[in-house]
Order: sequence, then structure tokens, then C-alpha cells
Amino acid sequence: MKLRKIATYTILISWLAFGTCYLASAQDPKQVPGINPIVVNGDRVEYSADSKEVNISGNVLITYKGSRMTADRVKVNTVTKDAVAEGNVILQDESGAIEAESLLYNFDTKKGTMLQAKIKSGNQYGRGEQIDRISDTQFTVKNGYLTSCNLDEPHYRILSKKVEITAGDKITSHNDILYVGKTPIFYLPQYTHSLKDSFTHFQFRPGYTKDWGAYLLTTYRDDLNKNAKIRFFLDYRDRRGVGEGFGLNYDTIFAGKGDFKFYYINEQDKKERDTLPVNAATEFERYLVRWRHAWKIDPKTTLTSEYYKIEDKKRAADPTVSFLKDYFYTEYEKDVLPKSYVLLTHGFQEGIANITFQKRVNRWYTQTEKLPELTYDLTNFRIGESPLYYTDQTKIASLSYQTARPSDRHHSVTRIDNFNQLSLPSKVSFLWFTPYTGIRETYYSKDKNNNPLGVRTAFSTGAEVSTKFYKVLNVNSEFCGIEVNGLRHVISPIVKYDYVHEPTIHASKLHPDFFTTAENNEFFDYIDNVRRTSAFNIELVNKLQTKRNDETVDLAMFRIETDYRLRNDAYASGFSDFFMETELMPYSWLRFDADATYDYRQEYYKTANANINFTFAKERDFSIGNRYERKGHRDLTTQFSWRINPKWKFRIYERFQLYSNDTPKGLIQQQYSISRDLHCWTVDFTYDYQKVHGHSIWMVFRLNAFPDIELGFDASYNNPQSTTTGN
Repeated sequence: MKLRKIATYTILISWLAFGTCYLASAQDPKQVPGINPIVVNGDRVEYSADSKEVNISGNVLITYKGSRMTADRVKVNTVTKDAVAEGNVILQDESGAIEAESLLYNFDTKKGTMLQAKIKSGNQYGRGEQIDRISDTQFTVKNGYLTSCNLDEPHYRILSKKVEITAGDKITSHNDILYVGKTPIFYLPQYTHSLKDSFTHFQFRPGYTKDWGAYLLTTYRDDLNKNAKIRFFLDYRDRRGVGEGFGLNYDTIFAGKGDFKFYYINEQDKKERDTLPVNAATEFERYLVRWRHAWKIDPKTTLTSEYYKIEDKKRAADPTVSFLKDYFYTEYEKDVLPKSYVLLTHGFQEGIANITFQKRVNRWYTQTEKLPELTYDLTNFRIGESPLYYTDQTKIASLSYQTARPSDRHHSVTRIDNFNQLSLPSKVSFLWFTPYTGIRETYYSKDKNNNPLGVRTAFSTGAEVSTKFYKVLNVNSEFCGIEVNGLRHVISPIVKYDYVHEPTIHASKLHPDFFTTAENNEFFDYIDNVRRTSAFNIELVNKLQTKRNDETVDLAMFRIETDYRLRNDAYASGFSDFFMETELMPYSWLRFDADATYDYRQEYYKTANANINFTFAKERDFSIGNRYERKGHRDLTTQFSWRINPKWKFRIYERFQLYSNDTPKGLIQQQYSISRDLHCWTVDFTYDYQKVHGHSIWMVFRLNAFPDIELGFDASYNNPQSTTTGN
């Protein structure tokens, strides 16, 4: 009897052990036995050896190849890896998470169908009557919605018949209706968004300014495909009218990438209409066409082009206005008078060649045309095994200087310029000594009176001497919280002497007198302005460095630079302006920067700027800066930003004008911003006051999933960038 019981127990234990081992080692025939087994857990597990199926119920957990499934009930085939799950189903892997009432899924192919399901991929959430998983990264949501709000009742959603999701790449939906809460806003035939893009697709900016009155700026962005993104602009300004346009960012794959922008407004100045004479114009056609393109043809060849066309009927009536300044101030700050050009660059083993085509497109400003200009640069080419180095620059150009309307004067010339220089870098004791000599020869097709002109020759020579002294001090201290782990003092003096002999043809004979009205007074460029020069350039750099976290950091830096000119017909002898620059970084949270230009002859500062930046924590900082310009502006600028808690943040920006010749003194601009996190949205409310433009108020709504926006008028404190390195 005992032997029978022992035998029975032995058989039962053997069957259980066999079943467990079989389940744990069950593999697809294509898999190597013992690799990637399906592992199941549950309150109740039943295995059928005939059907090779396992039925699990109660707290089900299944893992296989990085996939994890939980449910109330699951039936899985250990050979085909097909599974049927029901009740509180959650499937998770590297592509995201899916919740469903029921699911048909294959663990091997990662394909399946989920009913009444929810999906999370990155920062996007979807819900639909049915979700089909096409591959390990592709999903289709049918009769559902898409949102970045994770609430069961999202604040906004895009209702769609069909949503296609490629995890980590993009989302495309069809026949869409945008809902905010339960209210439909508008219809879209198709919506595409790259998950690699941080820009929001819908941008709304309501506000009020003295010049525009009440306004609403709107932008809609859409991904036509992975290589093309389009933007539509529709803006309303109560005192200016309706502005509209579109933009396109593209990548041709085979011929480079670029962006195109068109913006048009038939401006109606309602503010001034009542004060103007009866026959005065009150409508002005103003538009912008901008096209930029860059193409890296091969590792050594690059093509860059930019086209800027600005038509501004209002400027014809008032030359002081600027279309860019009025509507695209950020672009205006970067370039007041943008140029149109095509530049082709090719790198050779020993030099670089460029060809430039530059044509004046906008006749309302003065510009030099280059049709074309060819340049070849050979820099510091070593001559064989000798210690000599050779530099050559050759420029061949057809140049035309075009003045702005209404004068429309011009002067054209063909110019060929060649500059050659020999240098001999060497080390004498502790000094690096580099003497050099060169010659510049320039041919002009005609002079200022359109008469033939010979070759203009200018001889030059000089030398540069530099060295570096340093001393390491064994200082380890945390005095006043300043961490010092060893201290190194580095002194780098540089002295350079440069002499240019009087050219054989004086600059005054080259071009007509109206050239002297050019802003830089350099005619076409620096080549025309070459004249007799004899000067020393002196530079001294002092640094204090230490080690922090095994990295070299600068505690302090001071640099001073000036020229000492010897007497010639263009300049009197003596020192020119002194330029001084200081940087102090005693703490990781504190930085001080200052620079100044000092007129040695007149004994006064021409410019002086100072900045102090405090960074207490992320999104908690304070900055103050002073800008001084002799007989110009003297400004004091402050900015204070503080994240109060995860929901609230505020920012204060103020600009005080201490002195100015042409604008009011005192507090000339103040801006106050409050940001409130609304779960999936952030709203920024800003009030701005400027003495010149008056009061402005605006609001910006941003999706937290896509925080970047294109519309922006915020004033901000520009922190200076370090000009030194830790070496």
C-alpha cells in the first residue's frame, strides 16, 4: 500500500515537473531551444499537452522577448505564441503601452488586435473601438481620438476615423475634428505630427498693442511627410487688417534642404485714417518672400543660397518704416538689410575655393552686387621640407555698387586681387616668433572717371611674438564657499607689428565720391581701403584656473588689447582705443562679465557693458546688466524668473534708460509674465509697456508635449557668452 502511494505521488510530481519544464522551454521552431522562453504566472495555470496551450486566470502575468502582459484571463499557445486575453488587459514593451478589454496577440510577430483599447506611445495617448498592432512599432487606432492629455476625459482631443502611429517617429490621422473639452473647434482632412519635433502644431496668440490694437496671431503646422513640413499663418490686427501666408521646411534628400516663407498684408492703418488728408493713402501692400537653401553636395562641396524679397509700399511713403521691424522683429534684429545670394564652396587638400553670386533684390537700400566673385584661399601651406609657410588669396569679381532709391546711382568695375605672404614660424628660447612678408596686387578695370587704371600694388611685412607663462600654486580652500583645488595663473602676451607700404594708387582715385556715404566707409570692401599702415598690436590675457570635478575651469579672466600706430597720412601716432574684457566665475551659480572700449586720446570710455547672472536653481535666476555708450544710450536691464511650484512660474523684465539723446529717460520698458500649467497645456499671460509703443497684452497657449512655438515678442535678458576656454 505504501509503495502504491509512493508510486502515485512520484508519477504526479513527474507530470508536474514535465509540464513546468515543457512550458518554460517551449520555443518557436525557428528559435534555439532554451532561448527566450514564455514565462507565465497566475492564480490558476492549466496546460494541455495535446493542444500545446496554457490557460491562465487570476492575476495573469506573461513575459516574452521584452513584452509584458497582464490580464484577468489568458490562453496562449506555446508553439505559435498566439494569445487571447480578456479583462483588464495591459500590454507593455519598448514601443509603449496598450490597455484593452480583450486582445488577440502574437508574442513573436508582435501583431494583434485590441478591442475598446487605449494606447500610450511617448507623450501621445490614443483611444479607439479597435487598435491594430501592425508591427512592433506601428499601430492603427480606429474610430477613436488622439491627445497628449492623459486624463480619461482629456482637455482636448483630435477625434478621428483612423489614426496611424509609428512609435518614436510620427502620427498621422484622417478626417479629424479638434475638440476642446466637449466643444468641436474645426475640421482637418488630415493631421501629421513628427514625434521627433518639439513644436506644437496649433499656435494661438491673442493680445493688444498700441500699434496693432487687439490682435490674434495663429499658426498651423503640419507634416506633409517626413521630409516636408508646412505652416499656415492667419493673423488679425484691428488697426492693420488681416495678414496671411505660409511656410515650408523641406529636405530633398538628394539636393539639400531649406525653408520657404511668404507673408502678405494689405495694411489698413485705421489708427491714422482720421488724421490724414483726404487724398492720402490709407492702404499699403506689404509682403515678404524668403527662401533659404543649403546643399552638401559632397564632403568637400557645399551650396548655400538665400533669397529675400520685401515689397513695401508704405516705405515708399515713409522711408523710416521697415516691414521686417513691424512684423518680424526677431529677423530684423538678426539682419536689418538681408541679402540675396548663392554661394558655392569647395575644399581642396590645401585650400578652399568659393564662387558667390549676390544680386540686389530690394532697390530701397544700398548694396554691392557680385556677379560673380571667385575666391581661392591657400592658408599656411608649408613649402616642401623648409620652415617657410605660404599664404595666397585670389579674388576675381565683377562688382556693382547700387545706391538706394530714389538716387539709384551705381558704379561697376571688374576687380582682380591677389595677396601673397611668406611666414617663418620659429621658437626662440621661450618665445614663438613669426616674421612674415607679403604683397597685394589689385587690378581695376576703370577708375572713378571711367578711365583705364593700372595695377595697384601694396607691400606689407611684419612679425608676431607670443609666449605663455604660468605658475601652479598649491592652494586648496573653500574660503567664502569658493571651491579651489589647486590654482594656476596663466599669462599670455602677444605682440604683433604690421607694416603696409603706401599703395601705388591712392584709394581716392578708385571710386566716385558717393561711395564715401557707405556706412563702413570701405568702398566695396577692405581691399579698396588698403592704405599706408604702421602699427603694433598688443594683447595681454590673464587667467586664474582651478580643478572642479576633474575638469579645468576658469575662475577669472582679464584681457586687454590695443594698437600703437606710427605716424602716417591716415592716422596720427600713438595708442588707439583700448579694449578690455573681464570674466569672473567664483561659483557655479554666479557669473560676472564686463567689457569696455577706452579712448586713449580723449581719455574717456566709448562703451562699457557689465552683466551679473545668478542661477539659484533650474528656472530660478536673476540677471542685471548695464549698457553704456558715450553720447548714446545708457541702459540698465534686469530680469527675474522664478518657478514657484510645478504649476506656477513668473518672470519680470525691466529696462531703465539712464541717458539718451533721442528717446525718453526713465523706465522705458517693463514686462510681466505669469505661466500656469493646465495639465496638458501651459498658458503664458504677458503685460508689456514701452514708452514708445504703449501698452501690450498677450496670451500664449502651449501644449506641454510640444513646448516650442514660433510666435514670440518677449523681451529677454541676453546672457553673455564666454570668450575663453578652460585650456
